[in-house]
Amino acid sequence: MPHLDNSLVRLGFDAHTGMLTHLLDLEGEVVHVAPPDAPRALWKLTFHAGTDVQHVSAPGEDAAVSVEVKTDNAGTQIATLTWRGITLRNEKDALDVVVTVSLPKALAASEWRIRVANRSTRYGLSEVAFPWFNGWPEPNRYDLAVPWYNWGRNYKKVADKHQGEFSSYTWSMQFFVLSAGGRGISIAAHDSRQFYKKYVVDPGNETAMVLLVPNAGMPGTGLDETYPIVINTHAGGWFEGCKLFRSWAIKQPWTAKGPISQRSDVPRSLKDIGLWLISSYPSPGDKTTPKAWADEIIDAAHCYDVPVGVHIYQWHEIPFDNHYPEYFPTKPGFAEQVRRLVDAGIVAMPYINARLWDSQAKSYPGAIPSAAKDPAGVPYLEIYSPQSGRLVPMCTQTKLWQDTVVELCRRIIEEVGANAIYLDQVAAMPAAPCYDPTHGHTIGGGDHWHAGYRIMLNRIKDLIARTGREVVITTENPGDAHIDGCDAFLIWNPRADDEVPMMTAVYSGYALYFSSPHVTDQGLQSFVMAQGRDFIWGSQLGWMSPQLPQPCMEYLRTLGKCRVQTRKFLTYGELVGELVPISDPSKVKDAAEALAHPASVPTVSAVWPWWGQIKPGTLPAVMSSIWRAEDGHLGLFIVNLSEQERTFHCAYDPARYGLAGRTLTDAKLLYTPITTDGPGKSVQASGGVQLRTEKLPPRGVVIYEVAPES
Repeated sequence: MPHLDNSLVRLGFDAHTGMLTHLLDLEGEVVHVAPPDAPRALWKLTFHAGTDVQHVSAPGEDAAVSVEVKTDNAGTQIATLTWRGITLRNEKDALDVVVTVSLPKALAASEWRIRVANRSTRYGLSEVAFPWFNGWPEPNRYDLAVPWYNWGRNYKKVADKHQGEFSSYTWSMQFFVLSAGGRGISIAAHDSRQFYKKYVVDPGNETAMVLLVPNAGMPGTGLDETYPIVINTHAGGWFEGCKLFRSWAIKQPWTAKGPISQRSDVPRSLKDIGLWLISSYPSPGDKTTPKAWADEIIDAAHCYDVPVGVHIYQWHEIPFDNHYPEYFPTKPGFAEQVRRLVDAGIVAMPYINARLWDSQAKSYPGAIPSAAKDPAGVPYLEIYSPQSGRLVPMCTQTKLWQDTVVELCRRIIEEVGANAIYLDQVAAMPAAPCYDPTHGHTIGGGDHWHAGYRIMLNRIKDLIARTGREVVITTENPGDAHIDGCDAFLIWNPRADDEVPMMTAVYSGYALYFSSPHVTDQGLQSFVMAQGRDFIWGSQLGWMSPQLPQPCMEYLRTLGKCRVQTRKFLTYGELVGELVPISDPSKVKDAAEALAHPASVPTVSAVWPWWGQIKPGTLPAVMSSIWRAEDGHLGLFIVNLSEQERTFHCAYDPARYGLAGRTLTDAKLLYTPITTDGPGKSVQASGGVQLRTEKLPPRGVVIYEVAPES
């Protein structure tokens, strides 16, 4: 039977059908696919001829199948699987499909590519599901980690269907990770052009990445080879999968400007922020005057005693989600009060939407030619509430829409005097696949949606550079497609206890995330759980009212001041792991054994807000993270999320994180405690695996910088 095998991975294929018979993690001794499992199809194609839809999956009707395996000069094994002469409905010999799978000599990462030749005179290829593993994975066997929502979610023993669209809040990075028994399998699209695509994991039914092809549905459309899908088996789970993706992602166009520390286009004012506020500007006749509104924000900044940003809503005369993009004129006095905030050292960030035009706006008729159109040529329509306008996504490739957003930014900078602008929905909402042939882009699928945003954002950056001012640009949700154009990403969705920090595991040091919204109605315990966890994961906390209950305000102030003192880690560094809970170090006989078998940690629970309702949330009572600064020093972050004193026994191996001088057991390390007031007195410690005990007061925070003794 044809197969690829490099002693790390084995991939087997049926010689008669080309279907997948074996997917074995040899290094971890994990069987993902093997007899008696049925062979898995590798692809499923969707074709359109108007409203007539046809589906073809491997091996296809009347296909002549061949499977060839060879090894190149570098030792890479390559399987070429070909299905020729496939019948498409009544058209004989309409399709050829070619899949290549490459397995390097010493890597557990296989690369999968597909080409589709379409000779149909009626049907056009519209979607390619590839790889498409029908019937896999087995329900309740794997955990599934998907980068979506805020940080990412890790679903235990997944049995339900999950799907999302790149790039949007439903799928923020082009990969996902399945794991079980201490081993993971990551599936990633190494797509530098960021084509519009979807993923689906439906246990027992299918797993796939689905590409909407360029010129979708046009007669004769096929698919030339685009980008590889990389399937990687590895130790660990979601975190290790994130690091594998990071090794590719930080070499792509959206990270080409380099890490945050090297980016002069990302204002220092943003890098220094300790906390965020959110506030709506008052209307004429409100009890709060414009001056009192600004006074409250300035007073809050003084109280928190850290650099602060404020996200400003309702500054325009038009109602929210109505009459976009007619934001001007502003409400009376807005520019004057924004200048007061800026003069007080506050990052003042008005809201605009960079995606939607209200079809009820007076200016809309002139915008119709630039709207994104569905396959029937009709503009898409979105309605968010009974009070909202009838909102139309605009095609990012059109000059009218790019000009409109750039001009709005110019007016906000020059007329309002703001030093930040929030562009709503850029990273949050998926592409509205545009079928308007007059826009000059491929029809339906392709890379034009993100490419259009890149043109727009680059123009905004150029505008800012010409002003000679520092102006922050942010957007909604953490889509990695826009890291080069947006300076920070608003992670505003209500928190869930199954979240994991996939975004900072991949892009820490390259992207900034802000917001930790958690209403205080459920009490201090609930608040502390959400804020403490977000803090150690790297968020610029806040995005809440200037007025909070005093205990919540004090806790937020503590974390904000700690962030300011640890920017070398949380702003410029990389999230590299967490401390391993262990039993009492005095009873540990083998440090390596302790690292391999973590101890359990007591949990703490509270009621959490959830989309206007409430739900229970449960987290470990003590959580931790390890960050590595650009100078190689480590930052250890430990938070007690409970209302009682906790003793936390933990271990870590500095060698794993590249700490200089760590390999010698007699090498000395220096632990420097960091508090809200800055670094304290350093304490010497022996090298090697570190076994530590920390006593944390209720809601306590412990931070150390660990460096080799000079």
